[in-house]
Amino acid sequence: MLAYLIAYDLDDDPLRDAVAKRILRHGERVQESVFEVWFHSPRGMPALLRELRTLLPAHANVRWYRLTEAGLADSGSHSGTAPRKPPVAVIA
Repeated sequence: MLAYLIAYDLDDDPLRDAVAKRILRHGERVQESVFEVWFHSPRGMPALLRELRTLLPAHANVRWYRLTEAGLADSGSHSGTAPRKPPVAVIA
C-alpha cells in the first residue's frame, strides 16, 4: 500500500471542491486542504495526478509527498490524532 499526503492552496471555490472530491475517492481529509491518500498499485497516484491536471490551471499550487512506513511511525499531531497507517484494504 502506498501512502501520500496531498495539500493545496486554491482560491477558486468550485475548483477546490472538484479537486477535493477526486482526492477523497482515495483517502481522507485531515485538514481543510490537506489529505492522506492510499493506493494499492504504484499506478494509482500517477492516475490521480493526470485526472487533477485536467482540472487545474498551470499556476495551481497542489503538492504531494510520499509517506513511508518509517515516516508515518515518526509522525504525530498536536491534537493527538496522529497520521494513521494505510488501511489493509480499501472497499470502494
